[in-house]
Amino acid sequence: LSEWSENIKSKDKIKLNTSSVFTSKKIKTCTTYVNVYRTISQIIYEAKESMVSLSQILFCKKETSSNEIASFCRRSLLDPFKRLYFILSIDKLEYLQVMEMKNHLLKVIESKYDNLNFNLLIFNNAGTQMKNMFDNENFENINHALSQLSGMVKDEDFQNAFANLFKTNVIVLSEQAGMGK
Repeated sequence: LSEWSENIKSKDKIKLNTSSVFTSKKIKTCTTYVNVYRTISQIIYEAKESMVSLSQILFCKKETSSNEIASFCRRSLLDPFKRLYFILSIDKLEYLQVMEMKNHLLKVIESKYDNLNFNLLIFNNAGTQMKNMFDNENFENINHALSQLSGMVKDEDFQNAFANLFKTNVIVLSEQAGMGK
């Protein structure tokens, strides 16, 4: 019985990512222009993650509400599974919304919570107005690390790895809903 319990415990452990990008206990920012989707794919490949879900990415636009920003910030920092999170296109937000995002993040970091998830990358390709907005001891600019990662992980590497995920998908069309498809 004890051996069986230990086996269950070992399977239940949280898998930490192995990305060289997310090593410090700071929120990461990227202020240079990069191909965001290629960079995310390279990070996922290098971290040996299978894929990200849309709930791990905040696509900012003019219509993004304060509630969406606050809930995403809390969800990403309090994630017990330490998944990777990304915030894209903050240049589409108003200056006050970006300040609100920063304040939400700082509020969670300075709170009583233990074991925060710092696997959050903010792509801040905005103009000079917002470039320095995340200059703080809780944020880290990783432009250099991303350029190194780009040299280490080739496009073919992650394309081949993720192509296999989609090769195994089967689409079933039926006029009748359900039926255990």
